[in-house]
Amino acid sequence: MRGIPKDIQSAIKLWEQNPFAFQDWWIMEFGAFSTTYGAKGADKGIDGIAMYKVNENKTIKAAFQVKGGKTQSKDIDALLGAMEKHNCELGIFLSINPLTKPMLETIANAGNIKIENEQYPKLQYTTIEEFFLNKKLKLPIENITFKSAKFKGKGYRQEKI
Repeated sequence: MRGIPKDIQSAIKLWEQNPFAFQDWWIMEFGAFSTTYGAKGADKGIDGIAMYKVNENKTIKAAFQVKGGKTQSKDIDALLGAMEKHNCELGIFLSINPLTKPMLETIANAGNIKIENEQYPKLQYTTIEEFFLNKKLKLPIENITFKSAKFKGKGYRQEKI
């Protein structure tokens, strides 16, 4: 498998050949930073994190979890626990397979959080099929995950190139 998946079949093929490359690809599609760096190992309960600017003085974090195999209720519970541990206000569950009824109930029961004057579901999900059908998640507009921070400090001198 080479290149970026453009449909469900190529995405699943990538997952079959390299689950960690699949995970990193899908997280990057949402502008999130991979916490596993494409390698097998402990992900500390989340596979990616994204930062959003909601006003001049406030940012929030969203935790991303990718599940390629069978999904279970404990997967959503683990995401909720990881969100708390890593101080993430939002949680996004990405799955190849449809979610179970108890998982959907947990997501619905998580409720909303108010950010500025906007309500966001605390937990959201999408399947690979919904992703390729362009299902949109409700996230703050300004994703700043990969924006450079302004340098602050004494003696900083910006060189002109």
